[in-house]
Amino acid sequence: FLITTAFHHHCSSHGGGVETTSKQAKHNSCQVATNGGPFESYRHGGCTGLVILNGTIVSGNFSSSSSSTSSSSSSLASGVGFGVTSDGNWLLGQLASESQVQQLGVDYFVTGLNGWLVYNGSNVVSSSKEDSSTSTAAAGPNIKELQSARTAVGVDYEGRLILVVVDGCEKCWERKHRGSTLQELASLLVR
Repeated sequence: FLITTAFHHHCSSHGGGVETTSKQAKHNSCQVATNGGPFESYRHGGCTGLVILNGTIVSGNFSSSSSSTSSSSSSLASGVGFGVTSDGNWLLGQLASESQVQQLGVDYFVTGLNGWLVYNGSNVVSSSKEDSSTSTAAAGPNIKELQSARTAVGVDYEGRLILVVVDGCEKCWERKHRGSTLQELASLLVR
């Protein structure tokens, strides 16, 4: 298992850039690869949220994370990610501080684009257009309505880790080729 950024662990949007998933897979000898967390710019790259690579915090935005485990809309809407600890265990959730990262022994972590899609077996993506809790500055205010390629990590009812990838093209003319909305992806996960 490997979490990496484009161009040799470079998370800055200044001089970094983006790299295709297939090139990253080839450079890291991976058989399977998918996009993970969001980035600042399609042209310049730059990680957003918390990113940890080989135990090093390369993007340390804890302000979008919360240690809360409540299901209030504010705690469901930010800082959720996927990671792997030094002893090989995986974690899903939110990390609140560097001390928590050290305490848990987190070697790899990537923050998702939005908060929880499914929480305790329920779809928690708001269908209300007025709800801005799923907005991000990089993606714009209507991210939850945008059809796009999507990647989601979760746990099934037997406690097994699952990875769901929905192919798509944001700029395709035909709706069926655009991918899924966050609501559609969450609905797929609770089936």
